Amino acid sequence: MTNVLRSATQQENRRTTTRNRRQEYGTAYRYLRRHARWVDDAACRKVRLPIGSGATEAGGETVFAPRLKRSGMTWGIAGGRVIVDLRVLALSGVWDRSYAASLEGPPMPRRASYQPPHREIARMAA
Repeated sequence: MTNVLRSATQQENRRTTTRNRRQEYGTAYRYLRRHARWVDDAACRKVRLPIGSGATEAGGETVFAPRLKRSGMTWGIAGGRVIVDLRVLALSGVWDRSYAASLEGPPMPRRASYQPPHREIARMAA
């Protein structure tokens, strides 16, 4: 990232630009400096993490396309979201665990009994 910022600075210094263009450059430069720690390609390559959008696009083709893009299918946002959630559960290998958890459901609420404040008990007794 350091080389990118250095190169951008050199390019900017060589050109004659308008005030608006300089402001846009400054905004972009500050954004890159602020987010540089999340764009450390060298460190990602060192631990063999994917760089670029290829893995994301392949994931989209694996998750979305086989189920949502079949011939003649149309989905609304809510229905499509449910299908994608189910597909991610199935492909990630946690379907059985998630299904079992959904069968258990949330815990049943305990019965609540009303206890009036102490003053109210005294008033009711009088």
